[in-house]
Amino acid sequence: MNGWKNRSTWLIKIWFEPQAQDLDWIQDTLEARVNQLADSTDVFDKFLADHINLAEIDWDELREALTDDEDELDDTEDDMDGDFDSAMTSAGFGTDEDYEL
Repeated sequence: MNGWKNRSTWLIKIWFEPQAQDLDWIQDTLEARVNQLADSTDVFDKFLADHINLAEIDWDELREALTDDEDELDDTEDDMDGDFDSAMTSAGFGTDEDYEL
């Protein structure tokens, strides 16, 4: 399935677009929210909580994939000079001097 261990793991990547350092916060927040739903007196909340399987999410797979993605980004950033004016000129926007009156 689309390169991910399961749908629940894939959904974290799709919905949150996290970076590796975000995963602990996302996991804690989801657990708290699901617990709130489960503790609710509302039957719809309990129904939703019963259908969310947080144990199925492979947090280690996510962390590894996101760390790999960040490493790849670091490698491509090394190839750029980081000069804003050069980037804007390359993109066809010119420099500040081009727009002075």
